[in-house]
Amino acid sequence: MAGVIKEFIVLPVFSAPFETDVFISVAAIGVLVPMVAVLWPVYRAVRVQPVEAIRTGHLASRGGGFAPLIGHIPLPGGSVIRMPFRNMLRAPRRTILTLLALSTVLAIRFAMVGLRDSFITTFRGGSQELLGDNDDRLIVQLDAFRKTDSEVVSNIVASDALRSAEPVLSIVGSTHSDEGIENEGSHFIDLASAEDEVQRSIEESAVPVSVQFLDFQSEAWTPTAREGKFEVGVPRIVLARKAASDLGVGIGDELVLSHPKTTDAGTFTVGSTRLHVLAIHGYPLRSVAYIDVRQADLIGLAGFANGVTATPADGVTLIDAKRQLFDVLGVAMDQGLAEGFKAIAVLFEQFAAIFLVIASVILGLALVIALNTANINVEERARDHATMLAYGVSVGRVVLNLVIEGQVVGTIATLIGIALGDSLLLWMIHSLVPATYPELGVAFTVDLAQLALLLILAISVIAIAPVLSVRKLQRMDIHSTLRVME
Repeated sequence: MAGVIKEFIVLPVFSAPFETDVFISVAAIGVLVPMVAVLWPVYRAVRVQPVEAIRTGHLASRGGGFAPLIGHIPLPGGSVIRMPFRNMLRAPRRTILTLLALSTVLAIRFAMVGLRDSFITTFRGGSQELLGDNDDRLIVQLDAFRKTDSEVVSNIVASDALRSAEPVLSIVGSTHSDEGIENEGSHFIDLASAEDEVQRSIEESAVPVSVQFLDFQSEAWTPTAREGKFEVGVPRIVLARKAASDLGVGIGDELVLSHPKTTDAGTFTVGSTRLHVLAIHGYPLRSVAYIDVRQADLIGLAGFANGVTATPADGVTLIDAKRQLFDVLGVAMDQGLAEGFKAIAVLFEQFAAIFLVIASVILGLALVIALNTANINVEERARDHATMLAYGVSVGRVVLNLVIEGQVVGTIATLIGIALGDSLLLWMIHSLVPATYPELGVAFTVDLAQLALLLILAISVIAIAPVLSVRKLQRMDIHSTLRVME
């Protein structure tokens, strides 16, 4: 995977040293696991009396397992049709081990594919939430807080490059499910120092947020309420589902928002405000929160803005609009909102190659397990197959029995693998991803088309394995195989 990672993370120097401790530990596991695995078979073997072990023919002891149970199940057809199902039950221990091996590797493949689908769905949902039907929306960041009727804001709103534009106000804060920080005595000259103080004061139980004061009655764009509904004129906050989950709050519950706010002297301080949760929006990042712009008095900045959200005019490209707006005095930055998602999509497409490598290796491992099982079946049932061939049963019929047995085992293993993979995927999304990237709320998603493809591939690979034994059956010496020496 070094080549994939080099393309994913572009660095002037890329070092991939040999991890001696990792390889030694894996090698130790590779040695110990087979030794532990053979303990029970060897223990059973050494308990057999030698005279019993060398006995052949009709005097030999033959364990039937659960095969007699098939006789009580009304299956259609004769003994040849029932043979694959009897063979599965004749050696239940081997069948169970095969099911466990196959279902485990298929569970990992299902989890990998599901994790990829979940990320894709999350990114697409976030893009749809932020952009709506307008892929050219952009945000214009101002160099300071400006009055909404100031010359800078007016020049941006009145620009010929824009079809619509609305001032926005955003600050950095943190939300708590209990008491927030109280720091009214500390004063800061600028907003950045106050926001840094908020960040330093964040506790483990707090969730950092970027609060945007928006007009909830705007016709240009408003966030989507997944739960609850937007109301204007009330001091309430709209959270992401991930933030609400981490804080343990729901619609109508109270929390504390720690945030910078202005003082009468024109400086900034850090204060706390109790707010009720108004709604849950659909953006996947937990750090995004919204408050109605009519409540900007909470931070003492009513009538101010530090950004403008806009849409290019008809016939004006996003690049041309950005170029014109950047020439306006007071504009610090302008960026298309879709550009971030496009960059993430490109990076994820590169990273998806790693998922493809893992999925391919796992599918190959399933084929190896199926081939090993098929070879064991052919070797141990050589006398059965020779007897069938001696009585005129064709090689194709014998192989078909092995294929049917493989299909049944593969279907059961795939269903078990899907159940195990579903649990593994849930653990990844609810435990592994939050520990790795707590800001992202990943949507649990399983693509039905991918699920169907997994079923077809897994069952096909396991069923095809016995076909590779055709050559061995065709070259079988029936007389030698059936000969019994007493």
